[in-house]
Amino acid sequence: MAITEYEDKIRNIVENLDKEEFIFEFLSVYSKIAKSTITKLRKGTNNLSKVPGEYHLKNKLYFKQVSGDTLQAFTDLVSKISQQNVNPRYIMVTDFKNLIARDTKTQETIDIDFKKLPRNFEFFLAWNGIEKADFERENPADLKAAERFAKLYDIL
Repeated sequence: MAITEYEDKIRNIVENLDKEEFIFEFLSVYSKIAKSTITKLRKGTNNLSKVPGEYHLKNKLYFKQVSGDTLQAFTDLVSKISQQNVNPRYIMVTDFKNLIARDTKTQETIDIDFKKLPRNFEFFLAWNGIEKADFERENPADLKAAERFAKLYDIL
């Protein structure tokens, strides 16, 4: 998938937000996460969390939907995860106004307005096997510009 397609797909998810389906739609953008895995997570089969509004996909994600203070919920979730001795790649908390996520491998954290999620798609590229060091070799602006020029060229 082209880099610009990630941003476009996530923008579509954010603009047509279905809070109950958000995390499943978001995960489906990243093609290395199998559709069957997402379906099992949706059904609860491979959701390691039994708390409503939380989804824990082993080694990939611990997601919590909250209504209220996202920072406090994020802090509580990080503490809970450290006590459980589990290691999801990403920890994510949102109230659909704000989103806080941490990459547990790089310890990088983003705290953004939810509507800006499409612009931060590269934060989650590790789900597709593209680590930050690999991605940063190419300037994202250069990649986006090249892909948009290619699309324009195809149209012309």
